[in-house]
Amino acid sequence: MASDPAALSRAAIGAKAASRGASADLRGGIAAVVLVALGSVALLLPSWQTMVAAWDGNPTFGHGWVVLPIALWLAWRQRAHVAALPVRPWPAALLGIAGLAALWIVGALAGVNAAHQFAAVGIVQLLPLLFLGPAIAARLWFPTAFLAFLVPFGDFLLEPMMDWTADFTVLALQATGIPVYREGLHFELPTGKWSVVEACSGLRSLQTALMVGVAAGELTRLGLWGRVALLLVAFLTALVGNQVRVLMLVVAGIGGGNEAVAQLHDTAGYVVLAI
Repeated sequence: MASDPAALSRAAIGAKAASRGASADLRGGIAAVVLVALGSVALLLPSWQTMVAAWDGNPTFGHGWVVLPIALWLAWRQRAHVAALPVRPWPAALLGIAGLAALWIVGALAGVNAAHQFAAVGIVQLLPLLFLGPAIAARLWFPTAFLAFLVPFGDFLLEPMMDWTADFTVLALQATGIPVYREGLHFELPTGKWSVVEACSGLRSLQTALMVGVAAGELTRLGLWGRVALLLVAFLTALVGNQVRVLMLVVAGIGGGNEAVAQLHDTAGYVVLAI
């Protein structure tokens, strides 16, 4: 069967035009996401200010500074897949945004930081669905969901983790025959007095380990149970590793005084985080 060169040429021109149109739609959708995201940040600025203040002022939440760059990099890795998908804005996402706006108002009026902060981040997370459509939003679900780590959340674990660290340290010292007198988070040894403070809770290591574990599960394409196992290992490593670190600091203080503790303190913390 003979082919029609003119028809083939017209088909090629049409395909190129469609491709250019799709690219223009994608660029326009991404521009809309960025502009509206910036607008929502400006509109809900108090929430973002409290988040930034937590990242800057509390080492426990210092990982917040790297969440956005990591999310953008993860989204960039999907660019080839996204470019092949149609841009179909989904106005129904406005219902979710309206619900989150209501949550933000309630959280702001009640002074519940977690509520209005999660609402502010959630609005940004829904923008790809609104402007780019379900197909592209599904491809970008992980980078979008990763933005939840922007919220400085988990303070409620601080006191329990401090108690667990104190329990472990006292029991381990008693097991070695060292006499210990404990009163709450304070305990006294023959060589001096010690206290379990916020920096000893291990919450900082736990927050960072879970964030890195979530990202690693995506990068290695683990299945659901593989990701659950990875997060469990991250949780146990951060928790037990921190307790061992505190015990090492106490033992170092018994043998070498405050100078030995100062030398070991940060090094031991970095070792736990690296593991």
